Amino acid sequence: ERAQELQSHRSLERELLTKLNDDGTCDIGSPTHDANPAAADATKTLLASYPGSGKRFTWTLMKALTNGEVADDWNFSEKLNTNPLTIKTSWPHKEGIWSWGNQMDQVILLVRNPRWAIPSYHNMRYELDYAADWPSSGLNMLMTYTERPAKNYWEGWRTANAMQEINYWFNFVDFWMSGGFQESKNATHSRCLHSGIDCHPKAVIDFDRLYQEHTTAEFVKIVDVLDTSANVELIATQARVCVLDAVFDKKEFHQGGRPNPELPPQYRFQIHQLNRMLNRTIEMIDKYSEEPYASYPNAADLVTILERYVVDNAAEQTIEASVYLDEFATNEFGTENCASLPGVESNICTFMKTRQNHAVFSNGEYPDDYPYDRWLKDRIILARMFYNNCVGDCLANPPVGWMSVADHCDWSGVTCKDWRVKTLNLSNSQLTGPYPNDLRSLGKMNFLD
Repeated sequence: ERAQELQSHRSLERELLTKLNDDGTCDIGSPTHDANPAAADATKTLLASYPGSGKRFTWTLMKALTNGEVADDWNFSEKLNTNPLTIKTSWPHKEGIWSWGNQMDQVILLVRNPRWAIPSYHNMRYELDYAADWPSSGLNMLMTYTERPAKNYWEGWRTANAMQEINYWFNFVDFWMSGGFQESKNATHSRCLHSGIDCHPKAVIDFDRLYQEHTTAEFVKIVDVLDTSANVELIATQARVCVLDAVFDKKEFHQGGRPNPELPPQYRFQIHQLNRMLNRTIEMIDKYSEEPYASYPNAADLVTILERYVVDNAAEQTIEASVYLDEFATNEFGTENCASLPGVESNICTFMKTRQNHAVFSNGEYPDDYPYDRWLKDRIILARMFYNNCVGDCLANPPVGWMSVADHCDWSGVTCKDWRVKTLNLSNSQLTGPYPNDLRSLGKMNFLD
């Protein structure tokens, strides 16, 4: 009974057939229609992407453009053995499986900003009740494309998995861009060598730019790959844009019954996670901008896409840094309103809350292993020492670097180890008066003068 219900669910949401009307419009038809098997000598395309990157929309679009049958690597569509023209996969990510043997000839690599791909992947994990094996996934299959998890589910999963998934995202893209080369083994994967497929992608598609109602350069890339594939027949040219609009509008084909097609903005990343994302993006840009990688097929396209990700994610990182500092200061000073604090505490609170006062949050570098909380706690203590003990001549000639945006480990008289204050040598600093009581909270300090 459950198998029949699942099959009905698949049929209603996964299949379509495109027809060109006499007036030049298109009809993508009943979702229950099967499509055509690939010609025996047709060039068949593997659509590869990290989970949550828009394969379902793109796969549906490719089917509508060709009326060729499509399948998925886990064979949920039960089309894997019908000679499909296109197969979608997340392999070599753990959510994918190489199940097509020697059927595929070429690859289209679909990428999505990891800032959105990873929450989208989590959405699917949530709908599958975080299943750890195939039988458990099967039991929850009917829940896919039906829900958006509450923010607390995302935050719990994010804390446990985000850093690893960020690495998986970049490893996935690197694998396909390099034609299946595995740096850890210093060798190309055997399946890319012996399965009759060219693992270098014929196109790199930015899903964030493709997922729009009207024609974009990304849509044209897909059409170009299919149009130049041997013995693959596309629908009439005048119907292609209409097909894109129709597939985009029919959200049930690619979003199912989810209450909101767009991912809610409250699925946020923490500052160190955004930093990891930015670091690895910049590293990949550098890699594919230089030889020999710059000569790889579509390397320039990938670099352009990644550069857009840096702009978008750096802007979000700036906002998250300000939010983080605001929350940190509120927790440390017990109020959101620094002006309500007595004496110099108001100045210290304002200094700590302001992102531009801390180079680590404003210099365009993104350390993802930084002990922010402990580093900021040490910085508060030094700021309090300055505001309480720098008077008279000290204000006219303060210790070099103190209260600047620079890392306090670079302030005169301060040395650190592992970003923690280790020694304070202030004998010539013109700081006067008693040491602040919280100096003892510099738990790693072993020398004071």
